[in-house]
Amino acid sequence: MLRLTLDTNAIVAIEEDRPAATAIRQLVNAHAQGRIDVALVAISASERQRAGEIENFDIFRERLARLKLDHLSLLMPIAYFDLTFWDWSFFSNEAMIELETKIHNVLFPNRASLPPEGTPQLPCDQRPDEYWKWRNRKCDVLALWSHIYAGRDVFLTSDANFRKVTKLPALIALGAGRIEDLADAHALIANS
Repeated sequence: MLRLTLDTNAIVAIEEDRPAATAIRQLVNAHAQGRIDVALVAISASERQRAGEIENFDIFRERLARLKLDHLSLLMPIAYFDLTFWDWSFFSNEAMIELETKIHNVLFPNRASLPPEGTPQLPCDQRPDEYWKWRNRKCDVLALWSHIYAGRDVFLTSDANFRKVTKLPALIALGAGRIEDLADAHALIANS
């Protein structure tokens, strides 16, 4: 059975009824019928929300329920203080961090993997834009890390950075399997 991973952009696409929403709903329906296995990444709860940060994971699960996505599995990331939710992340070992570092170096070769100094200690409303940009990059890395660590087949995202010709071969070599555009997700159903 084909095992697909939807990144945070899939949740946003359904929430905002973007063009990819139809294809994503088709995947979710095929999952409910037992034709494919679709999962989400738990790091999506850590992405910056329009209304601010999510304070507990139950709020994220309520969001998934509203969107009728709550029956999908959640793939856990590596635990990071002030980023992930402890019950929904793994304590890491050296191999986990090594894989995360390799993914970061492919996706964001000229960007620091650590937050700007002193920013995590600031209240959320006082953190500079650079902190939020770092956090978004870290969530992207951990989303793909979760997919690879879980040994899944296809990572679906609307973020073109994952599919750049200069990056895609290296990500596949790290174990990503296939990385496809969310908008083309309907083609995966036809082949399952």
